[in-house]
Amino acid sequence: MVQSRWIYNLFHGQQRLTNPQVYGPHIAVLYASPTARTQVQSLGHYFHTPAKSLETKLGLAASSYELVASIPSILAYLGPDRKKTWGAITLHEQKLQAVLLDYLRSRKDVRIHGEKSDSSDLRVPVVSFNVEGRSSREIVEEVEKCSDFGIRWGHFYSKRMVDDLLDLKVDGVVRVSMLHYNTG
Repeated sequence: MVQSRWIYNLFHGQQRLTNPQVYGPHIAVLYASPTARTQVQSLGHYFHTPAKSLETKLGLAASSYELVASIPSILAYLGPDRKKTWGAITLHEQKLQAVLLDYLRSRKDVRIHGEKSDSSDLRVPVVSFNVEGRSSREIVEEVEKCSDFGIRWGHFYSKRMVDDLLDLKVDGVVRVSMLHYNTG
């Protein structure tokens, strides 16, 4: 489902962007300033030259019909009282990540990447870590033998950060998604 304070704020008539994290169908909204719009060239539709709108310049085709069709189900999942639903989701996710983070913080051989607190005000419940002397891939494969949790290893499209900043070129980080739709 969608986990975004920005979307929550949008549903409640607020216009501020806070902690943008979108999960589920990857449907995005892009804002480009009027100056930026004049500098963007069409990505694929040479026949739309000169393209006047940002949609014409950056849109490669229509939206994914399957993803667009999922939006009513997402809204139904969130229910009529979205504030109450978001509160329950946030509490559930915080409890889930607290168990994992408490365990990881207790180990001297574990390096947690990012925020170490389980506060939902400071982080979303996706935890990345490494264990000294252990391969991230090996850890994930062992956990998957006995669990259905969403746990993966790698760079997760942040290859430069994982390779250059974290110096984890071999198999990246272990990442555990403790999101409400991913756990029992």
